[in-house]
Amino acid sequence: MSSADTGCNVTLDELKEIIAPIAEKYDMIRVYLFGSRARGDCN
Repeated sequence: MSSADTGCNVTLDELKEIIAPIAEKYDMIRVYLFGSRARGDCN
């Protein structure tokens, strides 16, 4: 993802694929999505 990319074009499933290995590596039980993505108005 480039620095100019806001991430709005990444689906939730794609985010899960990106985040899951990181969460597993650090033994995270939960990962919270916040901000405009969580509200559904990513811009």
